[in-house]
Amino acid sequence: FIPGDLPPLSLTPCSKCGFNLMMPMQLRQFELRSAIASGGMGTVYRAFDTMLERAVRLSESAFGILNLYEDGEHNAVALHGFSGQLVEQWPRPGPQNPLTRTVNGEDVIHIEDMTVYASYLDGDARTRAFVEVSGVRSLLVVALRKEGILLGSLSVFRREVRPYAQKQIDLLQ
Repeated sequence: FIPGDLPPLSLTPCSKCGFNLMMPMQLRQFELRSAIASGGMGTVYRAFDTMLERAVRLSESAFGILNLYEDGEHNAVALHGFSGQLVEQWPRPGPQNPLTRTVNGEDVIHIEDMTVYASYLDGDARTRAFVEVSGVRSLLVVALRKEGILLGSLSVFRREVRPYAQKQIDLLQ
């Protein structure tokens, strides 16, 4: 039990185990959950991306990734359900990879079965890692653009072959 009258980011001992817990605080779409380190430049917090969690839940997906597109690279900035270490080891996307398709101008990429998708069949290492290591079967990628410029993408994944409903696609857009 944690008292509800504690200010955000204050520590209180858990009544069951005695471990100090930090009260979360909302900052834009992020929920700050715990301090990682403090120093001369301030405090670094472990944060949870509520926007990504909500997108995964509403689309009935198993996991999701929020990517930023900078300097010709897709960089995962938020993960839900994935191992961060696994994502860091994934190779660059190949020519038929859904992330490459967002760079080429597509706004929505919906793949019902990744095992019969061209990128997988062509041996794209990143697509194969999603399917063979993470168990991805269905995928939905929505490009994030501002004034026609690609800023990043929101990707959600299912472990079973099941198409996304138009309503779910509309919600992610």
